Amino acid sequence: MKIEKKEKIILLKTSSYSFEINEQGIFKYNENNSTLLEANILSYADSIDNIDKTKIKNISIDNFDIIVNFDSSSWENEQMLIHFNEHYIVFSLIVEGSSKITNVRYFNIIDGYKKYIAPRFDWSTFPVIKNIDENDILSCQQWLSPPPFAMVLTDNKDYQALGVMAKKGENNFERVQIGKEIKLCFEGHLEVENCEYKLPSLVLSPKADNLEKALSNYIDILKENRCIDTIDNKIIPAWWNKPIFCGWGQMRYDYRRDHDGHENGNFVNVTDYCSQNRYCEYINDLESNDINPGTIIIDMGWAKNAALGKEDLDKWPNLKDFIKKEHDKGRHVLLWYSPLVSQGLNDDCCLTLHGRAVAPDPTNEKYVQLLRDEITYMLKELDADGFKIDFTQNTPSEEDVFTTYINSFWGLINENNEKHIYKKRTERTELIKVSKKNVWGVELLKLYIENIYRIMKDVKKDSLLITHTCNPYFSEVVDMLRLNDLDGESDAVLEIMKGRSMLARISCDKWLIDTDNDLMVDLKHWRDYITIQAKLGIPDTYYTNHIAMSFEKLTQDDYSLLKNVFESFEYENNWREVNEKSC
Repeated sequence: MKIEKKEKIILLKTSSYSFEINEQGIFKYNENNSTLLEANILSYADSIDNIDKTKIKNISIDNFDIIVNFDSSSWENEQMLIHFNEHYIVFSLIVEGSSKITNVRYFNIIDGYKKYIAPRFDWSTFPVIKNIDENDILSCQQWLSPPPFAMVLTDNKDYQALGVMAKKGENNFERVQIGKEIKLCFEGHLEVENCEYKLPSLVLSPKADNLEKALSNYIDILKENRCIDTIDNKIIPAWWNKPIFCGWGQMRYDYRRDHDGHENGNFVNVTDYCSQNRYCEYINDLESNDINPGTIIIDMGWAKNAALGKEDLDKWPNLKDFIKKEHDKGRHVLLWYSPLVSQGLNDDCCLTLHGRAVAPDPTNEKYVQLLRDEITYMLKELDADGFKIDFTQNTPSEEDVFTTYINSFWGLINENNEKHIYKKRTERTELIKVSKKNVWGVELLKLYIENIYRIMKDVKKDSLLITHTCNPYFSEVVDMLRLNDLDGESDAVLEIMKGRSMLARISCDKWLIDTDNDLMVDLKHWRDYITIQAKLGIPDTYYTNHIAMSFEKLTQDDYSLLKNVFESFEYENNWREVNEKSC
């Protein structure tokens, strides 16, 4: 590595790239005498009280680092530290002073790559490709919540990730806006108090020849810098790796069948159909066609209060007996659970705004103890085997898509009903109250999951946790990653689900993958997807007799197909029975 100052330019060279920056702060990243990225280094840390304005004071060299000092309208001191590795570059914004940070804005891309890929969930396509002058969002409030926080720059030949690199415990942003400017949104919940503070960095990772390798390069750098955990060994009980039946899709069909082909404007209505009688019927449908799932997921609506673990006796008069009967058949049973719904909790266990509960507060010790009691009941008294965690896309936010009081199911993804909605941060002075300061966004979401994970493993060591948090920062608190729903309209089922599976695999290669199966547009797409599920993860059906959207009935050929997929997967994975502790 060599660095030198030549007239008005600082030039650094490594074996794989060169980097130059001029006095105006315009930098170029070059490979093989070609500029792949040109941008303005000016960056900003906005506060609740002030939109930051900066200009360059001076640029200097410290060993092999470049330091850009700014004059700032918001901070006593502000600088960009550019650290060079032989194969990648780290950009770190450092501020000194006191304020509550709303947004941190990095760069302005001028030239080079003309497009980028947003590696996130999309209802109708994969990958999501944007022109560089179009913005996109990587957010906790997405259905893979959150996705990896990196945009993959591309010219259709080369692929290079530019992503967030934050220390553990410092991922306090709720979302990242990507495009010509990269913006981390802290929403006023990152408070710097009279000190020097290093904000989450950006890393420009090595160039690759495809999307998958570019993201892998980025995640490898996170591991190298201990920003995420490396999972070397993990106990994987044999039963985790068996085919799944989840009742949600069939519940949707039953409800739609009984209500003129629709869900009366809200999926929440379907929860009325989560009952012991129906699940017995669903299992009978499968068993009568010689289909034997290893895991049964009882979906949304089984509990009396969503935040607690007691069953609704009107719908599940003997849930414990149901689970025992499935255990006797060699199966395991998971319960649907969302840590975002506060129904059943006192306000003193919750995040609050204007004195009203927004959602459970995972930083609150009283709530954590209550959660321990409820998980103990579900896993010991009912003898369930784990959880399917859902609706993490409703992670509280001051100003994102979902700004709702989640006091019941009706607060979930409700963007229109005013009785569930609070005003955006810019329209009020009070912030959502959290028991522990500087825990927000990704850190808040991770704590929701981590609390559940740690408690359930204490109660039942081989219990299984399924989430849809497809980000490598969650690697050590998730057992299985669920690929999540389709939209019931898209024809691109295989393309979309293959892409999501790739993101899950890259984020953590120790996760098992629940391939999911709901909102299929029709029976043909269900058949096509069932056929490839075993190549992507663990086969899973949400339907036992009809497709909810098209009302098509499964034929005997469909049952034969499903039986063959389930049995073939079981046979090919029988080695796990021999060595349960193998990864």
